[in-house]
Amino acid sequence: MLTNNYIYNKMSTSAQISYSNNQYIWLNGKFVHQEDANIPILTHGFHYAGLAFEGIKCYDGKPFKLIEHIARLIQSAELIGIKSPYSSDEIQNNINILLQKNNIVNGYIRPLIWRGAETMKIDGLSCSINVAITAWTSSMQEENRAFSLCEAPFRKIGMPFLPSQTKCSTTYTMATLCKQYAIENGFDDVVMLDINGHIAEASVANIFFIKDQTLYTPTSEFALNGITKQVIIKIAINQGFLVEERNIDIEEIDNFDECFLTGTALEIKNVNDIKMKNMRKKYPKNFKSNTFKVLYQNYIKQYNAQ
Repeated sequence: MLTNNYIYNKMSTSAQISYSNNQYIWLNGKFVHQEDANIPILTHGFHYAGLAFEGIKCYDGKPFKLIEHIARLIQSAELIGIKSPYSSDEIQNNINILLQKNNIVNGYIRPLIWRGAETMKIDGLSCSINVAITAWTSSMQEENRAFSLCEAPFRKIGMPFLPSQTKCSTTYTMATLCKQYAIENGFDDVVMLDINGHIAEASVANIFFIKDQTLYTPTSEFALNGITKQVIIKIAINQGFLVEERNIDIEEIDNFDECFLTGTALEIKNVNDIKMKNMRKKYPKNFKSNTFKVLYQNYIKQYNAQ
């Protein structure tokens, strides 16, 4: 058995996450102590990437955009051939109960759906479908410095190769490799290109560019249509910005004034430097990006007040 204790104890001590509040985990309909939430080594999803997951932030005791996140979780599972045995309402209700049981006010929530250990045949059709929810306290204070990006060593694929709108372990293999590549080469993250050579996203974040009063972001053909991305687009339109979702070529980065990334964990992260193979662009000014940071935090407060 591979236990959660093993996973936690092997984590780097530099990780900015505290598992002290992760006393309980919801596993297949029951709340269990985290040390009892065991996963068999022969789990099909562990071997063959048959696992869908979500990442949800909790602010002041309330999960942000919970309905949207769980809808995406269930859709992600279905896109890789897994049907959740629990409804969206059941998963949402148990997330809220778990937060209370673990006394989490500000934290991170990770629900997962995966194929079980009944067979090692590649089709996995006879496997049980398992669902778990874990949550832990995490700091809401993100590091305030801007990111530097480099060109990713891999390209992002979508249909007909792999569904781009599934948040699953398969797609995160490439994300992990790209993030490692960036750090090992002195950068914070990458710019991933799609198979046609257009800008797609960062390793696990959507990317935006600003020019005057227009916000530019790639289409979702090869990138996850992020929930934070959708919020930022809504905020931008309400602030009088034009928003263009379209293919963005590498050469265009030199024409933009600002750049930032968006994601659930990352929220909004300014970018001050992009180094592609044949060009480099610096973004020393983050005036409008910083404004979007403030507006996003205001949006969260308004959401929590509902």
